[in-house]
Amino acid sequence: ACWPPMYDKFGEEEIKMNRIRNENDILLEIFVFYLTWGMLAYILTLGKSSANSRNWIYTGQIVMLVAEVSILLQEVKLPEWFLPTVTEHEIVWLLHSLFPAYMNGCRCLGSFLYVDMDEKTRILLVNLK
Repeated sequence: ACWPPMYDKFGEEEIKMNRIRNENDILLEIFVFYLTWGMLAYILTLGKSSANSRNWIYTGQIVMLVAEVSILLQEVKLPEWFLPTVTEHEIVWLLHSLFPAYMNGCRCLGSFLYVDMDEKTRILLVNLK
């Protein structure tokens, strides 16, 4: 009776390894994942034009973190209508797989929407001379 919930939460690879998982191990893996991507996001969004995108990326990471901790460590049941044939492990895998695309999308939008007010002011002052 315990096997399907373990499979749903951790996937086939974890079941085959027959490893006992406690909350500390799970939290450590989550911490390392989000710390690594947080540092990478910071490095990739250095500069004035990426300040807004950095905020969007970190907000997305916080939402992902809350969702992942809720799915893996709590007995949260997803609604029947929301991806009815997908396990919790596959949802976490999907979140991890889509994050790089989300991060690059935020970077592109942030750069596209950025308006350099210092440069605009400089041009305006030059034109007023």
